Amino acid sequence: MPMALLQCLKFCDHTLATTRSNRKIYRQASPWPLIGAGILVGLLIIIGVVLYLPFFLIEEIEVEGAQIVKSEEVVGEVTSFLAGNKFLIIPRRHIWLYAEEELQAHLFTTFSRLDSVSAVSGFPSKLTITVTERSPVMLYCEGNLNCFFINKQGVAYTRSPSFSPGVFLEWRASSTAITAPLAVSNAAEVERLLDLKTIILQVLELLGLKGWQVNSFTSTADHDFVFTVTPARATSTQVLPWEIMVDQETPALTVGNNLHAALSAILKDSQDKTL
Repeated sequence: MPMALLQCLKFCDHTLATTRSNRKIYRQASPWPLIGAGILVGLLIIIGVVLYLPFFLIEEIEVEGAQIVKSEEVVGEVTSFLAGNKFLIIPRRHIWLYAEEELQAHLFTTFSRLDSVSAVSGFPSKLTITVTERSPVMLYCEGNLNCFFINKQGVAYTRSPSFSPGVFLEWRASSTAITAPLAVSNAAEVERLLDLKTIILQVLELLGLKGWQVNSFTSTADHDFVFTVTPARATSTQVLPWEIMVDQETPALTVGNNLHAALSAILKDSQDKTL
């Protein structure tokens, strides 16, 4: 066989083998990009369904526990907070993905009367907001002007309307232009102040001074308290208000005993002078 023909046959045979090998490799590798693309498309479809299907979006908002705070105002704030998307694509009102802690903080900031807020998602698309409101136990007043409710934790949380004397114990403060909510005391001190008021009234009643009132007090630079005791209406033109100073360390019962002894001596001396 001629040498040229032999070389041609070897070349053609090598080319044919190479082509077959490439076809085999192509047939083995080609499905994977398609499979990967299919999986990616499937995941995107699933994510889209989970994120945007109305079944998973908050459509109903219910508020429980509101008394002075209006439920419709809370609903309006929650609706506004949940509007739009976060990270551009995630609906803020998604039943599983809404920012619960941020929502609670927003409601605390907007409604200073709220003491606690909890949010519970109900399947499929309902959000229940349960709130409790702060209960006032006394007033914190800027001089004789604006007064704020104080709860049992010592937080001045919102402006109060005007009340008749004696409805709430008033803490007459020298500070002005306070911004609520403001921690002006603590739970232990508030409890002590209310106990002192009760004890002072009990001592007055034991001494026959019925109808007298403990309407207000001030705090000194040493953190002592000065309670103002006003006489009954029948004698209000004859007797001036009394001021009773109580230091911060003396137990309330000791204050009561000391006050009883001191007032008894004062009243006895007053009676002796009138005889």
